[in-house]
Amino acid sequence: MGASGNHKGTRSSSNQGVQEVSEYTDGTMTRAAREERIAWRLQNLAEWRRGLLSLGHYRTEYPYDVAHEYDYDWTTDSDYVWTKVHRREYDKDGHEFLRLRDTFFLWDMERTSLNRLGNRVVVKPDVYFDEDVAARLNLFTRQGSPKNVTAPDLAVLLPECELPRGEWRPLNDCVFRLGLGDPAPELVLQHLSTTGDWQRNSKLRLYEALGVIEYLVYDPGDMREPGSPVGLVVHRLEDGAYRVVRPDSNLSEPDLPAIESKVFGRHIRIDPNPAHRLSPHVNGPRFQWYDTVEERWRDHETDQQVRHERSLEVARMRGRALGQTDVAIEFLHAWLEAELESNVRDHVAAFWRKHGLPEDFAAKIVAVMQTPNQWPFLLLDPPVSQDEDDATETDSTNGRQETDRVTFRRRGRGGVAIEHLHVLLYVELEPKVRERIAAVWREEGPPDDWFDKIKAVQRSPRDWFALLVEPVALRKQSADRGHASS
Repeated sequence: MGASGNHKGTRSSSNQGVQEVSEYTDGTMTRAAREERIAWRLQNLAEWRRGLLSLGHYRTEYPYDVAHEYDYDWTTDSDYVWTKVHRREYDKDGHEFLRLRDTFFLWDMERTSLNRLGNRVVVKPDVYFDEDVAARLNLFTRQGSPKNVTAPDLAVLLPECELPRGEWRPLNDCVFRLGLGDPAPELVLQHLSTTGDWQRNSKLRLYEALGVIEYLVYDPGDMREPGSPVGLVVHRLEDGAYRVVRPDSNLSEPDLPAIESKVFGRHIRIDPNPAHRLSPHVNGPRFQWYDTVEERWRDHETDQQVRHERSLEVARMRGRALGQTDVAIEFLHAWLEAELESNVRDHVAAFWRKHGLPEDFAAKIVAVMQTPNQWPFLLLDPPVSQDEDDATETDSTNGRQETDRVTFRRRGRGGVAIEHLHVLLYVELEPKVRERIAAVWREEGPPDDWFDKIKAVQRSPRDWFALLVEPVALRKQSADRGHASS
């Protein structure tokens, strides 16, 4: 039966458009059938362990449990955390099912916690502890080995473990061995995904024994008991034992209990139905903390909304003293902070200062929020028309402004086209290739409809010479023949 103890069933390739049927989706898989598989593994431990060794994600020190299945890309073990290994569960009858966990909640809580506590928040770390702790708490695998590892959904480390903001924590730095001197986290969160005893009670006793200051339990609904609402339970360590922290009636609202957290140094809560004006597609429960200075509940999404609104207000106030271009650039940075990297926004800003704003720039900025990958075509000026290329300078009575416009049109035959070349084909063509094209364009001018040809090269980079250089060479040959005949 190998690592997972194979059961009858079929598996067909999903790459051929056929729905994949796992060995564990068999409708005959009941609790009794699952116990039979466990019994087989207990009687054939050596063969089962040899099967584990064949797993590409096998970990020597992990206490594998015969009560769980371990396959090449999935497991039923809630504490087995490994890249691309998915979690599966069994219902009360032993039938396998996939519970879609609210991963957005964990991602959102991580970002909100980082903003409040600094870069010491870790999602799904491995926490190893002494085997005698496991024995004292009666934490054993089905085959009798101490179960000395846990993987909280989120952990807040001690302040001395904080990294500089923006620095990624290496994967091997997300494994903590308390028996070797690593400190226990200050706070852990458990996202309930089952009503089993391990998540509801055993982990509470474990984190209590490890000295974790606060243990948060997030119920997405119906997990603590049938009909239990979406909510948060906070356990705080007092005199070596956990006590449930009661909501604060002064800050609580109907169906929104506010609970004081010692680690956060503020009240925290779960908003089950938040509204987001800027991103209506973002929904679901949201973790929040109360800012006593600003007197509002804060989370990553609402902080982003407040920054947008404040930036726009600053832009409006500065607009009285600044030109339209500066106001547009303020607008650009405020609204596209999440969609475009800062260097891309800086490039667009420099382009606008140099060549002027595109028409309806505000509408185009909003369009980029919906389709960020179209930013070059929306925010950079389109090529000037052939009629404008052939325009002559007006007399001096039209003033400096008209002269500048004519100069810009003429630069469309060289400078502006080359800038588009480098920006739009940054990924598709190497620098030396783009420089070769630019040299030809500086000497002879870009090809007709060069903007459309650049977009064609984005779709077919290997055709860059035929699209961007040959038309210029043919035009030059035609012009040379014309001069010769005259």
